Amino acid sequence: MQNKLAWLGFLGVLGFAGFFGNPFSFAFCANFTFFRYIKVVPDELFWTNVRICATRGFFIFLIASNFIIIATVLLIEKGLYTYAQSVAIVGFSLTMAVCVIVFSASLGHLERKEMIGKDEDDH
Repeated sequence: MQNKLAWLGFLGVLGFAGFFGNPFSFAFCANFTFFRYIKVVPDELFWTNVRICATRGFFIFLIASNFIIIATVLLIEKGLYTYAQSVAIVGFSLTMAVCVIVFSASLGHLERKEMIGKDEDDH
């Protein structure tokens, strides 16, 4: 593989654990989108775009995880332990899936903008 970002696609295999255990493991299947970068030759612009998109995903995770932790602590304070556990598991699973989707969508958008720029330069 020319692009090391494609190795993240193998994390999608963990999503099949949803068939045997917790269905929120299916969130790992979002990582299969990274296999599209197997043949992409990385250059400086590509890695700059990856950094921009990773920053977006990181801040979404940071904000969402704080809300999940606050909700979990409030539920534990009220004695609702089973709900607290469910909120934590579901919240972090969905947050992980959303972060991967935001990262992939942002990177795809920046790649499309780059291609449009290349097409305009050709004419």
